[in-house]
Amino acid sequence: MASEEWKNQAELLQELRALRKRVAEFEQASHGLKHKGDLLDESQSMPTEPYMAKPLTRTEMKVLHLILNGKSNKEMAALLHRSVRTIEVHRSHIMRKFEADNIIELFKRAAAMGLVDLTES
Repeated sequence: MASEEWKNQAELLQELRALRKRVAEFEQASHGLKHKGDLLDESQSMPTEPYMAKPLTRTEMKVLHLILNGKSNKEMAALLHRSVRTIEVHRSHIMRKFEADNIIELFKRAAAMGLVDLTES
């Protein structure tokens, strides 16, 4: 029983270290931003939440904002000069990174991060 307890404590410490690292990466990446609408250059990407294992790319951020504005895959493809299939792949990556199973979860997580305002106007 004692070895299981030590194992659980070791796992907990490992998870805490990983969380601290992700928070530090987020703080470092967002340090130079004036506000959430600032664009990043091609070489940068920004972690948006600690639960995201990988940050969104610049293109994924563009697609996310278009999704949040209600654009269809076809509309996004036309706006970004990409194929519909490419947009579908970006959308899939965004959903995976946000750990969202549906568009409602995506909106909720984006709202929690301040990327969208869900208050009624």
